[in-house]
Amino acid sequence: MSRIKREVEAAINLSPLTCYRMRTGKCSLDVVLSHYLPKAPKIDANDLLFCPRLYQSMRRRRRLNSIAAALFKCGHLEVIARHQKACIAGRKGIALAVRPAEDSGSSKCPVCESQLTFDNNSGTTSFVRLNIFYESLE
Repeated sequence: MSRIKREVEAAINLSPLTCYRMRTGKCSLDVVLSHYLPKAPKIDANDLLFCPRLYQSMRRRRRLNSIAAALFKCGHLEVIARHQKACIAGRKGIALAVRPAEDSGSSKCPVCESQLTFDNNSGTTSFVRLNIFYESLE
């Protein structure tokens, strides 16, 4: 078994209900600059402190940095689960482990589709460059 590491273009789906930036226009990672984040009860994904806390957790527990994604033959990914983790990793340069998703829900690559239609970052789909690794059985 070998570890394969590379940089890929990935599609993530965020909405105003799951992302502070989509709700307000400003990324919470740029707004919250404090290194100390107080403990608080569970918060929503579109809350100001959600992504800074998740980023802090990702830095501490690197072995838990994984996402589920659909892998396309063109080499692109579509993130199926943990979209916020993928967004943070793209912005902060954190490598993520990729687990192939059981069912991607689509047979067409959203990254290639947007390149064909010149439709970049339309609606709730955003594109990020990720450093990924996955285990090969070869």
